[in-house]
Amino acid sequence: MSEIPTRLNAAATLEQFTEKSRRHSLGLPLLHWKRQWSESGGAGVTIGLLDTGFDRNFPDIKSPTITSRDFIPSMQQSTENLEHGTYSVLMLAGQGKKIIRGIAPLSHLLVAVVVDAMGVASPKRVSEGIEWLISKGAQVVAIPLGEPTVHSEISDLIQKGSNDGVIFCAAAGNHHPHPILFPASHPLTIAVGASDSLGSLLPDCCRVPRLDLVAPGLINIPDTSCPKIIRYPSGSSVACVLVAGTVALALSSGIISTDTLTRGSVLEALTGGRGSRRHGSGPSC
Repeated sequence: MSEIPTRLNAAATLEQFTEKSRRHSLGLPLLHWKRQWSESGGAGVTIGLLDTGFDRNFPDIKSPTITSRDFIPSMQQSTENLEHGTYSVLMLAGQGKKIIRGIAPLSHLLVAVVVDAMGVASPKRVSEGIEWLISKGAQVVAIPLGEPTVHSEISDLIQKGSNDGVIFCAAAGNHHPHPILFPASHPLTIAVGASDSLGSLLPDCCRVPRLDLVAPGLINIPDTSCPKIIRYPSGSSVACVLVAGTVALALSSGIISTDTLTRGSVLEALTGGRGSRRHGSGPSC
């Protein structure tokens, strides 16, 4: 697949991260990128995303392979609250037409809009979003949001989806020293923490009681002509969507077989065989 000239190629960024971080891992379960994964582009894989709304008119997002459904009543939506979702969609499936080529531009991306204008994602909306994503065939689901409270209805859906072979990736949170957020704390999710470009945890990254995978949480586009909404994202939400996109690539390229798809097989593949253990309180940052 030919390279598309953009200001940011997410796959190339992860390749650079792997090269730099392998010398500074500090025992963390770091994402271990392999160049051949990007060749598939995520073709044939369906990714699910729970997030805010997003800018559907952005050039890199205009694609028939990106489908969304709103779980927020129209009176509770706002065009002012699109930053988080726009960046997530770009990092997962940006088409590279203007600024960002995402991790898996050839995947089918399903976006469940569950965050209202006040930045709140109610358990009911999140549950409805997860149920819809599973019903539409999502093989990997990115949840770049969370809260301290455990919700049984969401836990039950994660259990159901996992039983059917769905992989859930969730953001650990950015409130260290507080524990990781739910649903990252659910034992069947992949709890994703955020690091800098050298693989050291970001100071605010939650890490107790565990992190299953750590990926870069600081990916900026140093060009003042770029829209503000995609220039300064950071934290475990960024890391979460990068991991979910990488899972899609591993599936698409055959690195992970759908016949043997489990949370454990994903961690084994994405950490280069170093994902069987969990990281607890970890080193100081």
